[in-house]
Amino acid sequence: NFLKTLGIEFFTHQYMKIEHGYQCDILIPCMNLVIECDGNYWHKYPVGLERDHIRTQELIEKGFKVLRLWEHEIKSMDLNEFKFRLKK
Repeated sequence: NFLKTLGIEFFTHQYMKIEHGYQCDILIPCMNLVIECDGNYWHKYPVGLERDHIRTQELIEKGFKVLRLWEHEIKSMDLNEFKFRLKK
């Protein structure tokens, strides 16, 4: 796990109190960052894409940064690429 390797405290499946509340994949409180790991099956369809867009906008409106990573990106990503994406 890249976050453990980097010594970053994180929580998984935290309930986010936004208009369309849900459990985020990863919350990093010290960075005010939500990481969503989007699996190809659930997130590629129009309904999934629209739902993800709404959630992302609601999180941004609440002051969070949102990093969405696709399943295929995660599988091929190395630590340096992950660190780069965190800093964006």
